[in-house]
Amino acid sequence: MVKEQLITLIAIATLTGCAHHPADCAIGIPWSDCLEGTAGYNNGGGSETRLNALKLEDASKQAAPKDDMYSELKKLKDLLDTKAITQDEYDTQKKKILDKYK
Repeated sequence: MVKEQLITLIAIATLTGCAHHPADCAIGIPWSDCLEGTAGYNNGGGSETRLNALKLEDASKQAAPKDDMYSELKKLKDLLDTKAITQDEYDTQKKKILDKYK
């Protein structure tokens, strides 16, 4: 009898998703850690998932301008080195790029 109760408790704990609630999220219970694409997430859960996604998006937006600036400056320098543009053109374009990313 005790063995059956223990097995039942373990089965219930497993089925209800005690480890990050996978079954709950799948059936629509909105836990904060529901993953995108589950019914729980669609029902308003997943606040942790959404917050982490926003943090990653913000981080990529902050990193992107510097990367773009450096790549633009590198391309401009390559044009100068290959004599495709003059030093004056380089200086003018470099100032525009630097001003754009201030």
